[in-house]
Amino acid sequence: MASAPLPLLTFTGHRNVDEPRAFWHKFFQTCVQLRLDAKSKCEYFASTLELDSPAYTWFHTLPTATQNDYDQLKAAYETKYRTTQKPDAMPDDDALEYLEKTFPVAATGLLEYDNKPNEPARRRYRSWGRDIAAAAHKQRIDSRVVSMLKKRVPKVLQEVIGKASSWDEFADAIEAADEERMKTRLEETARIERVEKQMEAMMKNQGPSARERELEALIRKMSQISVTPQSVPPRVAANTQTQYAPPSQQQPPTTRTQSGPTQTTNGGVGRAGTTPADWPARLAALKLNARNPHPDTPDGKAAYYNDVKRWAERYGVGTRADEHKPYPLTPGTRPIGSGECWYCGRDWHGGNQSACIATPVPIAEKEWRRLADSILKNTGTDTTAVGRALRQAAKDTTNVNFVDDTFEWQPGSSPTFSEQYGDASEWNSYTSSSTHANAESGEGKV
Repeated sequence: MASAPLPLLTFTGHRNVDEPRAFWHKFFQTCVQLRLDAKSKCEYFASTLELDSPAYTWFHTLPTATQNDYDQLKAAYETKYRTTQKPDAMPDDDALEYLEKTFPVAATGLLEYDNKPNEPARRRYRSWGRDIAAAAHKQRIDSRVVSMLKKRVPKVLQEVIGKASSWDEFADAIEAADEERMKTRLEETARIERVEKQMEAMMKNQGPSARERELEALIRKMSQISVTPQSVPPRVAANTQTQYAPPSQQQPPTTRTQSGPTQTTNGGVGRAGTTPADWPARLAALKLNARNPHPDTPDGKAAYYNDVKRWAERYGVGTRADEHKPYPLTPGTRPIGSGECWYCGRDWHGGNQSACIATPVPIAEKEWRRLADSILKNTGTDTTAVGRALRQAAKDTTNVNFVDDTFEWQPGSSPTFSEQYGDASEWNSYTSSSTHANAESGEGKV
C-alpha cells in the first residue's frame, strides 16, 4: 500500500446525505492519483465507510471474496447504489422537509458571522443561502421548491428572496441582500413582537377597561327601559326629530275575540295617518337608513356598543326608533325583515313571542324590528313606487343616519303580525301615542 496519507473520504449511504455517483468518482480519482493496487483500493474503500452507517452495514454483509476483490466490490456497489444512472429526484414535499431539517434558519442571528474551519468568515444568512442552493443542486431538487421554501422562512428572508424562481436566482438574491435594510427590518420585527407580547400580557392580567364597562352599563340600562307610552314622559320637540308623548285619552278601544288575536279599529299596524301611498316612501327611507347587525365577535360587539352610545346621545334614551333613526341591532342577530323573531332577533321559531325562550334583545330594538316589519309588509310588492321613492329620498341624504347597501328584503319572508306578537293591544298603544305626538309637534306623515 502506498506510504502517502490517504485523503479523508466519508460515505454513509444515506440518500439525503451522500450522492453515490459523486463519491465513487472522487474515490476512483484518489485511487488513480495514489497509484493504489486492487487490494489497497478495497482497504481504502472500507476505511471511508462511517461506522454503523447503512453503507458500513451493507459492506459487511458482502462475502469476504467480494470485499477483497476490487472488480467484484465495484459491481456490488453499482448494483446497490445504481451509480450508472442518475438518482431519482426527490418529491417536492420530501425535499422541503429535508432542506428545513438540514439547514434550519431563524431571524435571530442572521447577521452574525459563521466561522467555519478553512473558510473565510461569512454572514450567517449568506452561508445558509449558499448551503441551501448547493444541496438543492446536489439532490436534484426541483426549482418549484424555491417558492415553497420562501413561505417557511422569516419575513426578512422572504423579502430578500423576492421573485426568485430557480436555485441560482435564489443564491444570487441571498448574496446580493442589503445588510442595512435587513438590519432595519429585523429591528422592526423584534419591536413589533415585543409590543404584541406586552399587549397580550396586559389583556390577560387586566379586566375590562373603564370604557368597556361604561358601554356595557349603558347597554344594560337601555335593555331595562320600557318604551311603552306609559313610561315615557311628555316631551316637546326641540328639533326636527319626532318626540313621543303619552297616549291620548281618546285612544280607540280594543276588543278581544275567542277565536283569534286582538281586533283593532285602525285596521293595521303603523303610524296613524299613513295611507297606502305613503308606505313606499317609508320603505325607501328604511332601505336608505337600515343597517345590518355587526358580527358576534369582540370587534363587532365593540362597534355595537359605540353605535348604541351614539344613538342614545343623539336621540335620547326612551326615544322610539323609526325608519329615519334605526336602532342598532344586537351582534350576531338577523337583519330586519328577514323573517326573524322580534323578541330575540334570531331565526323565526314559530308561535308568538311569548314562546321564545332565547335571550331577548333590548326593548328598543324589539320595537324597531316590529315597526320595520310593518313597513315592509304594508308596502307589499310595489317595486316601482319604492324605486321612485328611493330615488327621491336619495337626493337628500342629510338625515341619513346609517347606510348599508347590503340590506335586502324579500316580501312574504316574515311571519304575520298575529303569529309574531299575538296580542296587538300594546302596538295599538304605540300607534296612538305616535298620532298624539305628531299632532303636538306639528309633524305629519312620513
